[in-house]
Amino acid sequence: MTKPDFPEKGFLGDEIREWARQNRQRYEELFAIADRINEFAYRIVQEFRTDPRNNQDTVTACLFFVAHRNYQAAVILCRMGLLGEAYVMLRPLVEACILHRNSYREPDFVKAYVCADETRKLKLINVAHRSPSDSLKSLREDDEAHGLAEKLRKDIEKFGLEDLPNIGNLECLAQRVDLEGIYNTAYRQLCNYTHHGVRTLQDEFLVLDKKEQLVGYNLLPRDDTIHQAMYTATDIFLIVLQDASDYFGLEKKKDIQALGQELYDLAERQKSG
Repeated sequence: MTKPDFPEKGFLGDEIREWARQNRQRYEELFAIADRINEFAYRIVQEFRTDPRNNQDTVTACLFFVAHRNYQAAVILCRMGLLGEAYVMLRPLVEACILHRNSYREPDFVKAYVCADETRKLKLINVAHRSPSDSLKSLREDDEAHGLAEKLRKDIEKFGLEDLPNIGNLECLAQRVDLEGIYNTAYRQLCNYTHHGVRTLQDEFLVLDKKEQLVGYNLLPRDDTIHQAMYTATDIFLIVLQDASDYFGLEKKKDIQALGQELYDLAERQKSG
């Protein structure tokens, strides 16, 4: 039997592993679907055919890998009872989903994405030039930095980077590829978890009595909204799977729809039960 050590070691101890095992059993169907989706994702990656000279292939594949890891991280956090952190992880999953579809559908986005590092360097140098901060003094006075800034400005003008989509504006990117729905719902709602809003702090940690008075703090693992977290993560990742299938010509639509139907059927049973 596992020795209780959560009060001393929390989520880094041994007791939480037993809790996670039991949590997996409590929501066996939910985690089983996540397992099947995860294994399916690894299978289709083996079918990706990318041209190393084609930036669109490379960026689209890598953004799929990002989304897949975000999904796996969210599932792990749900299993461990770290639901607040799982919701935080869903936000970069939404972002990866939006970037992935832009990469798949919009070749000019890929050009902007690849060149974004150059524009970031120029912005940093410009910030240093305008800032009175002593910490940026060396960069302000660096002749090489000034030379680099001039080169970057010429490159941006030469390659027409100013006319490319702003990859920092996720809302606009979502609108470009018909994903404003998940941006306006999932992404905006998850903002409260990412930025630790007051309501999130209350839900995560505060124990209140019937009069809404604080009587303690809850630092234990949670499973109260595990369905919501897992359904949201899986819905978003299924979009990424379908987009990857379309881009790489894998013809997996029926398989992905079947996985989605499993999730929908489970959600319906959970509602009625």
